[in-house]
Amino acid sequence: MGYIKKDIRREPLKTNSEFWVDYSAVVDWKAQKRFNAIGDDDNSGRTHALLVEQIKDWNLTDEADQPLELTEENIGLINRDDALHLVAVIGEAIQKRAEENQQAKKA
Repeated sequence: MGYIKKDIRREPLKTNSEFWVDYSAVVDWKAQKRFNAIGDDDNSGRTHALLVEQIKDWNLTDEADQPLELTEENIGLINRDDALHLVAVIGEAIQKRAEENQQAKKA
C-alpha cells in the first residue's frame, strides 16, 4: 500500500449531469491551512477555497463548447446550485474519509 492516497472521485453537476468534476476526498495540509485562514463567517470564501483545493479535473466547457481550463478563476464561474451541491458532496466524502482513518488508527 502506497504512502500517498489521492482518493479521487467523480461527481456529476446537479444542473447538467453531462458535466462532471473529479475531486479529492483527502484534505492535505496545504488545503487545511487555506481553510483555517478564512474566517468562519465567510461562507462564500470557504466554499470557493474548498472547491479550488479539492477539484482536480473536470469536463466543463465554455459557451463555444471548448474545454474550460481548470483554474481558480474558472472554478469561481460554477453556478451557485452546482457549487453548493459539490461542497455538500465533497464535505461528506471528506468527513467519511476522516472517520475511516480514525477507525483504522484504533484498530
